[in-house]
Amino acid sequence: ASNLCGSSSDSIPIIFTGIPPVISTPPPGPPTNQTPTLPPNMLINIGQNVCITTDQMVDINCTIESGTEPINFIWTRDPDPTIISTMSVLQDVGVGMYNCNATNSFGSDVESSSIFSFPIIDLEVIIIPRNRCSELRE
Repeated sequence: ASNLCGSSSDSIPIIFTGIPPVISTPPPGPPTNQTPTLPPNMLINIGQNVCITTDQMVDINCTIESGTEPINFIWTRDPDPTIISTMSVLQDVGVGMYNCNATNSFGSDVESSSIFSFPIIDLEVIIIPRNRCSELRE
């Protein structure tokens, strides 16, 4: 402030304290060539990769390990950046790679899960009738 007699100023530092979100993921395990399989409509945690059949759906939970509230969630499916949900649990998803982005005023964290599909094999059974020669050999 200033007037004819002089000027004066003062300031108050404003410090925001908080923690950016950290998404909780399963601990890393030994490398494996086999992806775990699930019964229909199971819940997995973000960071897990699973195989499903054509009649299965998966719910993916984006659990926060730490972070200052409020925390906002944004789910996308690669390669499309379109937001598909803003809830902490993404429900009824099929094959694809899904990303959970947790954001607050102090930062963000992103984790992903991939849902794979088992190959479908159609088997055709052919019955070969026994001929008279095979019956005589027995």
